[in-house]
Amino acid sequence: MLNFVLRPIYRRVVLLVSLITGAWMMIDGVYNLVTGRYIGGTVGPWSRLVSSVGLHPQHLGLVFVIFGLAWGVALAGFRQGAGWGWWAEVAVSVATLWYLWIGTLLSVVCLLLLLRQRPRRGLLDR
Repeated sequence: MLNFVLRPIYRRVVLLVSLITGAWMMIDGVYNLVTGRYIGGTVGPWSRLVSSVGLHPQHLGLVFVIFGLAWGVALAGFRQGAGWGWWAEVAVSVATLWYLWIGTLLSVVCLLLLLRQRPRRGLLDR
């Protein structure tokens, strides 16, 4: 019974987290492509992670734009209740776990809420 009541709240929080994360990554990526810097002026802890695999953190603007678009596509599919939308949200959440700390936190929140409302018969209950 409680899950029935909370399901719409979970959905709304997933949509909000997706919107915030996707929009932030998109805006920060475009800003980086235009100025060569990020909005905060410095890179976060994620930069050590990407540097360790040989990438230069200041040159990842396009990657951020692509992640922002991916969040938007996942959000649209999830919002429409498309069977692939839930899976897209899970995939983009897992793929964004590297974006320490805020991206990791929002991705974990999104994943936990998504796992509380697994799709049934390919569609999510609205």
